[in-house]
Amino acid sequence: MKALLPLLLLGACGTPPSGVREVQYTVVWDPAGTTLEEGARVLHTDLGYEVRLTRLLVVEHTVSLVPCVDRSTALLGWPVATAWAAHPASDDPSSLVATRAVDALDPSPVTLGTTHPGGEAYCGAHWVVADAPPGSPHAGHSLVVEGSWRKGDRAGTLAWTSAWPQGRSTPIDLGALGTDRVAVTVTRRLATILDGVDLATARDLEGLWQVLVHLVDDTTVRVDAAR
Repeated sequence: MKALLPLLLLGACGTPPSGVREVQYTVVWDPAGTTLEEGARVLHTDLGYEVRLTRLLVVEHTVSLVPCVDRSTALLGWPVATAWAAHPASDDPSSLVATRAVDALDPSPVTLGTTHPGGEAYCGAHWVVADAPPGSPHAGHSLVVEGSWRKGDRAGTLAWTSAWPQGRSTPIDLGALGTDRVAVTVTRRLATILDGVDLATARDLEGLWQVLVHLVDDTTVRVDAAR
């Protein structure tokens, strides 16, 4: 969180924010550093494990923009990320409750949807991974990880599911775009998804939590003028 604070303060001093009337949301996986072999996504972790992922589903629960706060609030050490982490802002007109399961084995962009705020000013973007609601195909799951791993003469399987939520906010500068129609692209990095996890010894809950952390911490957000 400390690393995020300077970014939020810089965002508060940037171009004055523009009012927003349309937001288009897209999520995409960055497959750089991985390969697709016989239907499995193959990656190598920082601890020397070769991992073959046969299934990786992430439920993109909520995406939204973060209304601007006055600089005095941010300077007191209460950046937006602290107040909103892992909590969907479903009452904001920019918010989209998608509850869409995205397959990480397919790097094609996935359009989550469009919202129409009433001209509010925004200074951040916020996204939440959380469990799908009852009645949906992935009800009760926020994350599904399946596959296998190998390191030297050791090998094992992955069969993890989680309903835990995880979210994050990041500053954005909409004033420089000069438009009230914006496109927000959330890009998740696949190659680092299991970094830091000692697969030979880690309990399932440890591994799941680390994957969720990577899902939000290794994510980038790009904001462009909508087409």
